[in-house]
Amino acid sequence: MAVYRTWSVFPVVAEPAHRVSSRTNPAEVKAERKSHSIPVRIRETEAAWIVMADVPGVSADAIGIEYYQDRLTVRYERKAADEADSKFDDRVYGSFERVIRITDEIRSSEIAAKLENGVLRLEIPKSEALRPRTIPVTQG
Repeated sequence: MAVYRTWSVFPVVAEPAHRVSSRTNPAEVKAERKSHSIPVRIRETEAAWIVMADVPGVSADAIGIEYYQDRLTVRYERKAADEADSKFDDRVYGSFERVIRITDEIRSSEIAAKLENGVLRLEIPKSEALRPRTIPVTQG
């Protein structure tokens, strides 16, 4: 079972399990890593959480998104091109994954994902209970 640590800046996000490893040797952490982390930016609006994930060179049908209990998982795999004439290749290949722990009440059936220009945009709508509302004041 993976261990998740909540960030203090974003209380709805947990770092991938390989980033909270108890090992201090970077070579050991890299060797035990089964997937690379997907870089994300998360922001909050009144109605939803917006997650922007960098997925360069990946098609929409290669991305898997799953929501189960309180975790939203985004994963994909980028395979190395078989180019024998390459002199240098600095790109990262393999499995990529990001787990986002959502502690707030959301409408999971309305989570939407859109891929545009190598950026995956996830909109996670908040439940009505979390949305701010205006209460009218009457005289009398």
